[in-house]
Amino acid sequence: MEFHKIVAKNIYLYRKKNKISLEQLSKLTGVSTSSLNEIEKGNTIPSINTVWKISNGLKLSFSSLMNEAESDYTQVNKEDIVPVTEDGGKYRVYPYFPFEKSKSFEFFYVELDPGAKLDSEPHLSGSEESIIVIKGQLEIHLESDVLNLNKRDALRFKSDVKHSYINNGEDVTVISMVIDYQ
Repeated sequence: MEFHKIVAKNIYLYRKKNKISLEQLSKLTGVSTSSLNEIEKGNTIPSINTVWKISNGLKLSFSSLMNEAESDYTQVNKEDIVPVTEDGGKYRVYPYFPFEKSKSFEFFYVELDPGAKLDSEPHLSGSEESIIVIKGQLEIHLESDVLNLNKRDALRFKSDVKHSYINNGEDVTVISMVIDYQ
């Protein structure tokens, strides 16, 4: 997207979020209402000095007005995700929301065909895993403990130990998984 359109969108989003009129924005920034209106519509390319005036008036960083704003939502379609597989393709992990530096977790959708097994190495120290069985049944090994979960059951555990997932059932097991690295 072009620089002036990014600035226009960021000013508009800021005003709407903070319920500020163009007149109020003009008073805060020292930029005329008509200029702000043209900038916000994307009809004019603001000078660097004008962007500085706006950012200073709003007490925002200069670059925050020039960077594309993050959306308030992220939609992910399963068919757009390439699964990571194990056990000859019988264990499939769909990374819906992979790890990001700004977040401490990642979110997965997992399918286990009948007979599927995954022996997982310990994750990072202090990590925690939360799962919900959406469909089927799941046997989990946590060091020496064996736990059996059915549809709608959930489990949270310290995942910095060896652990295994097994589908001993006759149907596909589907789980939702969040790994929090704290």
